[in-house]
Amino acid sequence: MLSRVNRRVSQLARGMDGVNLEGTLTDYMNRVEQTEKRMDSHEHALAALQAITPFCIQKFQMIRYNAFDNIGGEQSFAIAILDGQGDGLILTGIHSRTEMRVYAKTIRNGHASHQLSEEEERALRGAATT
Repeated sequence: MLSRVNRRVSQLARGMDGVNLEGTLTDYMNRVEQTEKRMDSHEHALAALQAITPFCIQKFQMIRYNAFDNIGGEQSFAIAILDGQGDGLILTGIHSRTEMRVYAKTIRNGHASHQLSEEEERALRGAATT
């Protein structure tokens, strides 16, 4: 029984494939240390991304419509673009037979800087709920 235990301890000390246990443990600890450094780096990168995420575009809604009764095809539009804090803008394009006009209105904390049309209100509501 004792010889069997001695043989197993000897095998353990030699390690797998003839590599000694100390070398195996040292290599393993080095890999653990490298993994911890990578984890720290990833945690810092994640924190940086989480800090800027509220300021990135997160909500979007487009409404197409006919601005004038005599023009079809829903060529006019209102687009609401918001970040995670409800800040952004509304772009409105009004199409007629002779011209196209584009307007922009600032949105701060979900509220417009100027009075909104019905279509702009729909776009803002739609973006706020996405």
